[in-house]
Amino acid sequence: TLRLRTADDEFTIDRVNAGLADVALARSTSLEHRDALGRETQSRLFLPDGRRPSEIRALIVKVYPGTVETGAWAGPLALTYGTRSEVLVGQGYAVLSPSMPIDAPGTNTADFYALSVDLAIDAAFAAHPDLPRDRTVIIGHSFGGYAALAIATRSDRYRAYIATSAVTDMFGEWGEFDPGTRILPEDFIQMRNQQGWVEVGQGERGGPPWSDPEGYRDFSPYLAADRITAPVLLITADRDYIPMSQSERMFSALYRLGGRARLVTYWGEHHAAWSPANIRDRYAQILAWLDETLTATPSARAARPTPGPSPRMPPPP
Repeated sequence: TLRLRTADDEFTIDRVNAGLADVALARSTSLEHRDALGRETQSRLFLPDGRRPSEIRALIVKVYPGTVETGAWAGPLALTYGTRSEVLVGQGYAVLSPSMPIDAPGTNTADFYALSVDLAIDAAFAAHPDLPRDRTVIIGHSFGGYAALAIATRSDRYRAYIATSAVTDMFGEWGEFDPGTRILPEDFIQMRNQQGWVEVGQGERGGPPWSDPEGYRDFSPYLAADRITAPVLLITADRDYIPMSQSERMFSALYRLGGRARLVTYWGEHHAAWSPANIRDRYAQILAWLDETLTATPSARAARPTPGPSPRMPPPP
C-alpha cells in the first residue's frame, strides 16, 4: 500500500497485490544441538502449516557457511537474492538452515561442512521423527552454492543438489575475468575483488594459486566431480561476478562422468535475478528438478562416492 501522510490526515494512493494480504509466511523454529566443535548452537527449521511431518514432500537443506537463516523480513530486495525458504515451504517442503560455523581453524573445509550439516539434520530428525529421511536435498546460492557442491563430493546422504551462482574451481575463480573486468580491464576493481575473495575472503586460500596448489585443489569441487553421485542442478547468469564458466565446467565434468546434471543460464541477469519472469522461471526450474529427482528411483551409481577418477560415459546410441 502506498500512502500519503500529512500533518492532518493519511490518504491511500494505491494498493497492489491485495489478494496476498492474507498470506502468512512460514516461520522458523529453533533446533538446539551441538556443532562439530562440540559447542551449543542453533539451526532453524521451517515447516509447512497444516501438514503433518509425514505429509511433507521432502527436507530441503539450505546451506551457507557462517550464516543461519531466521526468516526475518529484510525488505523486498531480499526476494531477488537466492531462493527464499518461504516459497519452498509454500510448496509443501520443509527447509532446514543448518548451523555451519567457520570461525575456527579447519572449519572452512568440505569435510567440516558435511559434518556440520549432518549434525543439524540429525537434530531435525530427532525433533521431528516423521520427516522424510529418504528425501533430503541440498541447495545453496553463491558461497552456499559452493558449499553445496563441496558437500556433494563428500556425502551420499542426499537425493539431489541445487547450486546457484556457485564457485567450483578456485584456480579459475582467482584468475578469470568477470564481466566488469572485461568491460573495464584498466580499472582492476573486480580483479582485486576476485583475487581477494579467494585469497583472504571466504575462499581463505591465503595466497595466489602457485603458493598453495594443493590447497586450491582441495577447495575446488570441480576437481572432485568424480565423487559426486547424486543429480546436480546448476543455475548461473552471464553478468554474474561469479563467472558462468564456473558452473559450465562443473556441468562438463559431470557430463564426461556420465552423471545426471542440468545447467540453466539466465542471459542479462546478475548474481541475483531481477526480472520477475526470470525469478518465476528460476523457482519453476527448481521445483521441477525436485519433482524429477525425488520421485525417481536412485540409481546404482549413487551407492557411494568413488575414491578416485572413474570416467563413466553413456553407451553410444
